[in-house]
Amino acid sequence: MSVGLTAISRRIAGLAGVFVVGLLNLASLNAAIQVATPGWGGKSLERVVLDGSDARQQLLVTESLPDGFLVDHTRTVRVTTRPEGLVRVTNGLVEPVVNGVGQITVETEAGEKASIPFEVKNATLEKQVNFSNSIVPLSLTAFLTTAAV
Repeated sequence: MSVGLTAISRRIAGLAGVFVVGLLNLASLNAAIQVATPGWGGKSLERVVLDGSDARQQLLVTESLPDGFLVDHTRTVRVTTRPEGLVRVTNGLVEPVVNGVGQITVETEAGEKASIPFEVKNATLEKQVNFSNSIVPLSLTAFLTTAAV
């Protein structure tokens, strides 16, 4: 009699395992990948605009799970840009190379894709040194650093 119960319990455990795996696959099908740029006030911007040779923008690649949790994929996705050579993307940080308009596409290991448009303006324009914007913050940082010591 105990052999019969053992076999039945194994079958039930096997069916439960199949059910759980099915639920996990269903959850992954319902998950959505999104690429966005963080903006002020927690809002995400819908495009990347780089104006000037020193402009930078950090991308965030997140997956929204059905239970409301977000998973960060920023450093694990494969990034492609079309057309190539307009921007350089390293760990989600977008830097300008030459002027132009295009699209950044990210792809997860599971094959999910998301895209965001970008525009590069004034990539070769050298920004002039301005005392109040360029020098004062440096001297203020040096002052605060020495005052803290």
